[in-house]
Amino acid sequence: MLSQRPSSQRLARVLVGLLVAGAICVVISVLQETKVRNEQVVTDATSPHSVLQKPMPPPQGYVGGEACRMCHEKIWQQYQSHSMSRSSAIVSEATEIEDFDQRTSFDTETPIGTVNYRVESSDEGQFHHESLTDPVLGQIYDQRVKVEFVIGSGNVGRTYLHVQKDCFFVSPIAWYPQGAKWDLSLGYRPGRHPRFERKATQLCLTCHTDRVVVDEEYPERFNLASIQGSAISCERCHGPGRDHIAFHDRSPNQASHEADAIDPIVNPVKLDAERRESVCWQCHFSADDRVLRYGRNHADFRPGMSFDEIWVPFVRNDVEAPIPVEPVNHVEQILVSKCYRRSDGRFGCLSCHDAHSLPTPEEKDRFYRAKCLACHNNRGCSVPIELRIQSSESDSCVECHMPPQRLDRLSHTSQTDHRILRSPMPKETTARKSELAIFHFGDRQLPQIEQDLAWGLYLGKEAESRRNVTQARLAEPRLAAVLKAVPDDDEIQEVLGGCEALLGQTDRAKDRWRTILKRHPNTERVLLRLAVFSMDQNDVATARNALIQYSKINPWNSDAQARLAAIYAYEGQFEAAIHSATLALDVNPSNAFPHNVLVQACQGLGKRQEAQKHLILARRLMPAK
Repeated sequence: MLSQRPSSQRLARVLVGLLVAGAICVVISVLQETKVRNEQVVTDATSPHSVLQKPMPPPQGYVGGEACRMCHEKIWQQYQSHSMSRSSAIVSEATEIEDFDQRTSFDTETPIGTVNYRVESSDEGQFHHESLTDPVLGQIYDQRVKVEFVIGSGNVGRTYLHVQKDCFFVSPIAWYPQGAKWDLSLGYRPGRHPRFERKATQLCLTCHTDRVVVDEEYPERFNLASIQGSAISCERCHGPGRDHIAFHDRSPNQASHEADAIDPIVNPVKLDAERRESVCWQCHFSADDRVLRYGRNHADFRPGMSFDEIWVPFVRNDVEAPIPVEPVNHVEQILVSKCYRRSDGRFGCLSCHDAHSLPTPEEKDRFYRAKCLACHNNRGCSVPIELRIQSSESDSCVECHMPPQRLDRLSHTSQTDHRILRSPMPKETTARKSELAIFHFGDRQLPQIEQDLAWGLYLGKEAESRRNVTQARLAEPRLAAVLKAVPDDDEIQEVLGGCEALLGQTDRAKDRWRTILKRHPNTERVLLRLAVFSMDQNDVATARNALIQYSKINPWNSDAQARLAAIYAYEGQFEAAIHSATLALDVNPSNAFPHNVLVQACQGLGKRQEAQKHLILARRLMPAK
């Protein structure tokens, strides 16, 4: 029988095999663009900086798309055909495009066996299942969650969110209309994904909904109350409408006295090239990564701003490498096209796309051919018409010069190649990694302190995700120097602490995270950081307190619940250990570790039969070697 108070070494052994749920979607973006300035990463970023000032809050005054409809009914009706008008919805209000009758389940092979995924739709709602059945033991588990919110127009795919503790989480099951089938969600790999535990992030929701409100007390929690208008609407591209309505509601006397007044609404067509394109870039410029500027969040962008007022985009600069076709990297593709580079800023997204409507499938070829001929009508195509119509009966320019490419990271879908190549390259291309750089539009560059901040955050996060001490050494002096100018910035403190932990500066790291929690005690990421790190350092008391606080805020994390259960078992609090381990299995019934804790706790309470049952399940759920 296991003793009631195992040693620190035994606690460490108990923790072996605990998997932290998470999924990293890596987008390798390569940019052939002379306007990219390639700042080399250096280690001497220790010069003092002047104090950074937080930017003014962005304009408010939102009124909702229905207010725009009162005067713009025709445009409103046109827009209902656009995929952006269906970018997200409450499940019960979404147009049903899925197949709930045929092929409603699929299997994936994982290290613990064949896992089945299944969807069901009834009067009670839509439910997603994950289940595992053993030929000897029978059904090990069948986890069922109700999905409440859908993201995606359905042109490429649909992702589903469920609600736990008043917070959105992503389902591992997605719908792909081009394949007319259910399959794993984007970024999920069989047996190696966060299942139902992946939190919906602000950036994800910001791009797929009209507007997201951040709760300052719980900045990492997003739910139905956070979403002010599900689908993208008028104000997303034209800015808040309150002052525009007031401008047009003026009395005749007011109007006569304000003859020179300017309508405050934004018309993207009238903006300069950078700000015009930034309206689209806010969601379609994925870059290799994008880092928020100081004092900003992802919901701060307003039409009329430049993209780099909110984000610092990192790209890869290699003029020799082909651009891989990836989801939402249209910007990187279009910037390398000759159409863009030779237009002196005139060519952009709106040259080909109508933001208010989409052509029907029958009109598509003719619509986009007309867009091409608007610039190329004088020269036309050098290929004889007889040859052109052999590959495209409608003589489509797009079919030849912008052929669809299969997206390896997004199953069952393809995307138009926005490089607009004269001679399209083979569909299967391999991009070569290259120097990472901050992208600058034109000749404007960020102040040095902002460059140091962006590089520090990027390198620091990379260092932690890859456990890379070299990158931590590069990030640490940059972040430390910037922190002197902005000592109240939680993100710098958090990432700097992560670098210090990698570099063996354990007390400094924990002190930084405690400083954040004194200001904002409900910061989930920091609580979990402190808990995991303290547990690894055998600082059980700090780990326990952080995990208790974290679990109050977010109980839907099997890793946190399992760690807390292990601590309780280590301390001999077996009833509490059983409670937390059971909660961990409610969240992730495929995890062997909570069963191992339950073996110890049940033995400690003399429940031998229960302990044997969990021992069998623990062994069954251990990944095959």
